Amino acid sequence: MCSSCRAAPAKYRCPACDRRTCSSACVAAHKAEHGCSGKRARAEFVAPLAAFTDNLLLRDYGLLEEVDSAVDRANRHLRRDLEELKVHRMEHHRRRIMLARACNEPKRRTKLVLAPGALQVARWNTSKVVLATGREKRWVRKWGKGKEKGKGK
Repeated sequence: MCSSCRAAPAKYRCPACDRRTCSSACVAAHKAEHGCSGKRARAEFVAPLAAFTDNLLLRDYGLLEEVDSAVDRANRHLRRDLEELKVHRMEHHRRRIMLARACNEPKRRTKLVLAPGALQVARWNTSKVVLATGREKRWVRKWGKGKEKGKGK
């Protein structure tokens, strides 16, 4: 029997409190009357070991499966993002170091500051120089508006 209207046979069971209802109107009434969220508890303490049932074991196992799935999904996204960022590519790193050393020679009187590889400005690479050896070097030079000393807030 429905726990809200007590007129029809119950079709649905609340995952949070196990009350049975017959329709969506009765489900809404049940949630309002009892302050129930309608969501089952993710974990709960089971005092005596004898009270630990197969249903509780399955619920806990389901939670562990969900956690494992979330960790796996996060690892896949991290690997994909690192691949897109090209953070761990040694050849890319060597080229950046070679370019920085070439630009920072004392006779050039320049200072080249490279942005970390994970930043978008480091991935734009729109400028290039072709060396005598035929190799190309690319870089971005971006001018920004900084605060002048003594001015600004």
